Amino acid sequence: TNSYSETLSLNDILTNLNKHPMVGAYEAKIRQRDAEVLISQGAFDTTLNLESYNRTRGYYDGKYSRFALSKPIRGIGGQIEGGYRIGNEDFPVYEQDLETLSGGEMFLSLTVPVLRNLFIDPQRAMVIERKIASEIANQDIKNFRLKLYAQAAKAYWNWVEKGNNLLIVSSITDIARQRQEQLDKRSKLGDIPELDAIDANRALMKRKADQTKAFQEFVASSKTLSLYLRDHAGNPLQPENFKVPKP
Repeated sequence: TNSYSETLSLNDILTNLNKHPMVGAYEAKIRQRDAEVLISQGAFDTTLNLESYNRTRGYYDGKYSRFALSKPIRGIGGQIEGGYRIGNEDFPVYEQDLETLSGGEMFLSLTVPVLRNLFIDPQRAMVIERKIASEIANQDIKNFRLKLYAQAAKAYWNWVEKGNNLLIVSSITDIARQRQEQLDKRSKLGDIPELDAIDANRALMKRKADQTKAFQEFVASSKTLSLYLRDHAGNPLQPENFKVPKP
């Protein structure tokens, strides 16, 4: 079912054109691009780092644990990190940097690039790239909608033209048929020469050919219009279910 009027209007078509499958495909592409932007921004999320180091054998029995929160600084390509670490018992000389006081120690560090990665780095470049891709996808669907509206309007007015042309040609054919029947009767009665009836029949054949052509053109225009005709749920509709508006 649909809420269209009996006579199909251009507004009926354009109102539900967003239900067209191709529009749905473009919208899915936009959602994909937006998801990719969100994923790329995840590179700047705060991360929790846990580290534990215990010797299970050997002369040294040093134990080391480290807990830290780190947060990338997007604007300058740096990173801030803070946390707590503790290392006790015995460590070899080459691991003395793991040793702390018995109560452990808190730490806070800020890393800022001097030149390399100061203005751009792979993570920020990825965010920019994904945002541009998302903007392009949004512009693509706007351009497609405009193109789709133009194509739908062209198909509609062609359908209206072919439909009204079929009505006119059919009316002319009916008149030619009536005239031919009248001339046949008069020819049989001898009121007019037989040649007049033959000429009328020839004219009727031409009108019938014109009518057949007009019908074929109307059917073709209906098939084209059906590509854009949807109900409120997005289901396709057939133009044959509606009347062609008259001029």
